Amino acid sequence: MKAQLNLMTLVASVSMLVGATFASPIHAETVQFGTFFLADSELPGELQSQLRRELDKRCRFDANTRFEEVSTEVRVERIDQGVIDHFYTTQLVAREFNVNGTQNLTVIVVESSWYAGSNPTPEAYAQIDRIDAAYGRCQ
Repeated sequence: MKAQLNLMTLVASVSMLVGATFASPIHAETVQFGTFFLADSELPGELQSQLRRELDKRCRFDANTRFEEVSTEVRVERIDQGVIDHFYTTQLVAREFNVNGTQNLTVIVVESSWYAGSNPTPEAYAQIDRIDAAYGRCQ
């Protein structure tokens, strides 16, 4: 419920700020990425890479779409004996550019996690848990 409320709040903020309209979903063969993450993003590089791959697999956007990170919130959970897990909520905006010069914006909220562990591969402890997008554009 909290993620849905955050999604609705971000949709309202972005649409008021830019005054854009939303388009119906169009599936892209390959999602193109422009300037994606903030320079000081809280999201670790391994999760950034996973997020890009997951958006390409699980979301339907036009090939000219550019994604921009709006914010990332971090929640730290201390397990015990110094073990710390990190949980991230990242808010993105997908910008689609139309031939008439207008833009369509779609808000995306991604929940991901980084679990403490001794396995040497990032895939073992970094994961994308959930992707929510306006108008069901991601699954």
